[in-house]
Parts: sequence; structure tokens; C-alpha cells
Amino acid sequence: MGLAKHREIVVEIEHVRVVRKKCKAHIFYCSECRRETDFIRLPEAAKLFEVDTAKLMQFINANHIHRILETGGETLICLAPFLDRVKEHLGISQPKLIGGT
Repeated sequence: MGLAKHREIVVEIEHVRVVRKKCKAHIFYCSECRRETDFIRLPEAAKLFEVDTAKLMQFINANHIHRILETGGETLICLAPFLDRVKEHLGISQPKLIGGT
């Protein structure tokens, strides 16, 4: 009988984790985007991304994220540029926004 051939096979398995979280968005006119867009409150964004509010505010300031102040002094951040900067910062694909009411 002849010599048996052997081959080493490496199998690589990649796992993808889908995370879905919800928060309430508010539609306002963004003077920097020059259109109506979604805004989320700073504390809700911090909860959504599991980060401290102060640290998130530093990220917003450093990345020139559009924001507005509500009458009560609460900060709302413009969602589109915020998600773009998060994508760049983390090197991830664009988070998908699933519309709702």
C-alpha cells in the first residue's frame, strides 16, 4: 500500500453579536445638518452605549457633535453625526436604525 497523504485543516469561525436597544428620539431642526433630524437626550445616549454621561459629553465635545439645549437645560444630541463618529472611533460598521413610532 502507498504512503497516505495528510493535510492539516484550520477552521475559523466568526461570531457576530447583534445587540438591540431602544430609546426615544425627538425630531428637531438641526441648524448644522440643515434639516429635521433625530435627537436623543444625553442620559439616554449614555445608557444606550453603556458609558458614563460625563465621559460621553467629553466625546461629544471632542468630536463636535451637533447638539441643542432644551428649555430645562437638558442636552439633546443629533443622532446622525453622533453615530458616524462612534463608527469611526470604534472601527465598526454603521449601527442600523430600525424605525418605529
